[in-house]
Amino acid sequence: MCEESYQSGSSQHGSSRWSRGGESRRWKGEGQTGRINDQHQKIRNFRQGDIIALPAGVSHWIYNDGQTPIVAITIFDTSNDANLLDQSIRKFFLAGSSQRQQEMRGRHEGSRCQQGRGPWKGQGQQGEQSENWQSVFSRFDEELQSDLFNVNREVIRSLQGQNEQRGGNILVREPLEFLTAAREEQEYSHGRQHGY
Repeated sequence: MCEESYQSGSSQHGSSRWSRGGESRRWKGEGQTGRINDQHQKIRNFRQGDIIALPAGVSHWIYNDGQTPIVAITIFDTSNDANLLDQSIRKFFLAGSSQRQQEMRGRHEGSRCQQGRGPWKGQGQQGEQSENWQSVFSRFDEELQSDLFNVNREVIRSLQGQNEQRGGNILVREPLEFLTAAREEQEYSHGRQHGY
């Protein structure tokens, strides 16, 4: 993982303390203060019983090392002010595709299912909305991406999830290694920020 992808609460000029400040973070160190934009991904550990609340529109990913099963329940608030389009949930995968999309592909394969002209891709004649959650790469032209990334089209088709059978979960063959803050450091910092 790129060092810049992880941002800790220390600086080269002595110890510093981070505090939440709108879209950026403020820091106070030995004889200096500053403000930086929060542009790096944050990697957090979680354990059984944790509740993780994410603001609307935040991109996120979860990695399970396989030691403990994960049960995730997602609640979407489509009436949130951040939802500027309509009352529909929009979900995109970096890779893979939804299980429901695969099931629907299987049901419609071989049949002459005519698609209605509704506002959603995949809306049938009865007005039902299919969950057409695809890889973000599927929305861009195959040839353009092939030229842009300087790879052959087969790689692009794989990224786009064409004929994808994996679903939203992707098996990583080797354990992922990435830089994270110690769990105790995260809990201590979180506790101090919230006054306990």
